Amino acid sequence: GDGAFIRDEANITLVADTPLRALLIDLPV
Repeated sequence: GDGAFIRDEANITLVADTPLRALLIDLPV
């Protein structure tokens, strides 16, 4: 159902977002 789809989409977003945050944190400011 839509609930499962939304939950899966949120999980995919978190998985993609975490490495991106790590890269941003590693970058010198």
